[in-house]
Amino acid sequence: MRPEAPELLANFVLTETLAVGGAATVWRAHEVNTGLPVALKRLHPALAHVAEVRDAFAHECLLLKTLGAPHVPQWLAQDTECSLPWVAMQFCEAKSWSDESLSLHDEPTLCVRMMALCDALEALHTLRDAQGPLGAVHRDLCPANVLVSESHVVLVDLGLATSRLRPRGPDALSHATLGYASPERYTGEGPLDLRADLWALGVMAWQSLAQKRLYVGDKFGVAGAIVDHPVPDVRVQNSSVSEAMSELIASLVARDVHARPASAIAVREALARVLRG
Repeated sequence: MRPEAPELLANFVLTETLAVGGAATVWRAHEVNTGLPVALKRLHPALAHVAEVRDAFAHECLLLKTLGAPHVPQWLAQDTECSLPWVAMQFCEAKSWSDESLSLHDEPTLCVRMMALCDALEALHTLRDAQGPLGAVHRDLCPANVLVSESHVVLVDLGLATSRLRPRGPDALSHATLGYASPERYTGEGPLDLRADLWALGVMAWQSLAQKRLYVGDKFGVAGAIVDHPVPDVRVQNSSVSEAMSELIASLVARDVHARPASAIAVREALARVLRG
């Protein structure tokens, strides 16, 4: 959607809507002096006065600025104190994880892309400041929030992310993408840490190889399936999947958080072993 006329915001010209989320709109824009392509995210007017929403947005901006490219879009500028808080990021020429042209149903191709995604997740999960580890967790990892470029995988939409600086955050379950929230987020059993992101990674891998959604239905039916039923072996849907890959996915989507891999880098190492055969 294009505005009736290009809108000038700070040093950026907003030209068209790229995406509309629950709390904010992302605009395609460009920097006035250089013409640099920009993605500018701005809170919805109806939510801009809500303190918790503003705090979450400021936290997202902090993570973006701290993490930096190539794992998230390059932070350029922000104003989190104005009436409609916004952040400008360099525009990323990339495809969504769910884009069929990426051929992620092919196991070797999926392994390579997952390894790049693990690099991005590891960078997020191991963020530190002067006081130590931030303990950052994305909390809304899903195909729509992962962009794949020629050389990198880029995480977007850190609006539901939590860390030591914002340990609680907004009610993530009511806003998170349906079908990617881990069992412990529903039951409250076990820690809510980086392994919640690894569970979502496992769901994405399962779906890529199976070429179908793992969870369908309304939010109550999906929640019940996630909590009460183990994830079926992906080889039931795709018999060409290797045993090693099937076992790795099974470990990622284990209902017991303690049975999952301990880190994204451990998953990356397992994927390298899968590739080696």
